[in-house]
Amino acid sequence: MDQLDHTRAAREEALNTLEAYIYRSRDFLGDELFQKVSSEDEQKSFQEKLSAASEWLFSSDSSTLEDFKSKLAELTYPPQPTNNLTVVTSRVLFPEEKQTT
Repeated sequence: MDQLDHTRAAREEALNTLEAYIYRSRDFLGDELFQKVSSEDEQKSFQEKLSAASEWLFSSDSSTLEDFKSKLAELTYPPQPTNNLTVVTSRVLFPEEKQTT
């Protein structure tokens, strides 16, 4: 595999990773547990971020590998309760403990 093929494959993998994250996260928004432990504002904010990322993704024919990685990082960092199932789940399992997020 030459360098061009490797670069193309890495770009496609990054695109697919971002797209899969967006779809999984949209499903997550409808999850009963997520809805119990997140506020309407958190849900709305995350939905808006996902919609913006989706619109960007499907209008980004010339985006690079770095662009896709950066967009995914925008959605996932810094970790927010709406981005981290472990933190969200811990709110239900251990509600009496102080949350650090």
